[in-house]
Amino acid sequence: MNFGDPSHSDLILTHGRHAKFFQRTLAVLPSSLSSFDTQRVTVAYFAISGLDLLDRLDLLEDQKTSIVSWLYSCLISPPPGQEHRLGEEVLSKCGFRGSPALKLSSCPLPSHPYDHGHIAMTYTALASLLVLGDDLARLDRKAVIAGVRALQLPDGSYKAALEGGENDMRFLYCAAAICSMLGDWSGMNTEAAVSYVVSSVSYEGGIGQGPGLEAHG
Repeated sequence: MNFGDPSHSDLILTHGRHAKFFQRTLAVLPSSLSSFDTQRVTVAYFAISGLDLLDRLDLLEDQKTSIVSWLYSCLISPPPGQEHRLGEEVLSKCGFRGSPALKLSSCPLPSHPYDHGHIAMTYTALASLLVLGDDLARLDRKAVIAGVRALQLPDGSYKAALEGGENDMRFLYCAAAICSMLGDWSGMNTEAAVSYVVSSVSYEGGIGQGPGLEAHG
């Protein structure tokens, strides 16, 4: 590779090395990334989707079952069809955690007061499951949608989790993607969501993270 050539016409994407990087990321992360332990579901998503883009999901053929099981171990939800037995307070916590390290029991329901789904983790978990070919049969869709619905704010945006935090276009996108993947838009007040998006159009003609903010790619 000739970096002195301004045209970089000989730049080649080394598929094999990138695939090995993603494969290694699914197996182990360096200690310097220990702070990402609570976001392992999203880290896994980037690796899985990266392999999918490279058309190298075959490298995970022997691991698909265990990866799918691991993703479901991060789910907070009643068994499919039993959401009607739970109150709204519990349903509002349904969704995917960022890591099984955040739960304190083998029960699929919240294991402590701060145990609840995270909208970005829910989005990336579902996307990963679909990329891996899972049919989502183990998912109580209504419970997950209830968890998404509980995160929408009056202005139409979404917060990341019940305990609060940031609310902006990123999480509204996650909510829309979840509703689309599950084929159920009852998790979103679409009129309020559209109003939030429209009010976030900036003077540049692009869309910001929220009203009054600069456009962001």
